[in-house]
Amino acid sequence: MCHWIARVVAEDAHDEFLRLVSLWWMDLCATDSTSRGLDRQLTSQLKVVDPACSDDLQVVGRFASYRNIPILTGLGDVLKGREEFRTLIRMSYDLQDKAHAILAFLEHFNWKKFGMIYRQNDVYYTAMADLLFYLASTKILM
Repeated sequence: MCHWIARVVAEDAHDEFLRLVSLWWMDLCATDSTSRGLDRQLTSQLKVVDPACSDDLQVVGRFASYRNIPILTGLGDVLKGREEFRTLIRMSYDLQDKAHAILAFLEHFNWKKFGMIYRQNDVYYTAMADLLFYLASTKILM
């Protein structure tokens, strides 16, 4: 049984800088839950998806390339086909640097929403979501 979560982060300039929303799809395999999360968010103009492991990144990366959605990831080191994953931006594993880069992308392009797709209880991305929320809510960008 696959338990997946898509965390959707949205900016609300009037009340708070970031609002985290958790979306769950229980009992769905990785491909189905990832696609369902992306389909739901495309109607809300999803800008950045961020899968945690290379297997997930292959599925999301192909879809994102097709839809021309940029992907920031600290992983993806086993993916070789740059033409196939043309919107993939590989970054380091440092949480602070990655959080600053994500927020800088959002600010630069004036994007109001982005999503993080990762496995439930993934310590790295739970910490990333917490750090993004902290940095964005205190507006510490650098």
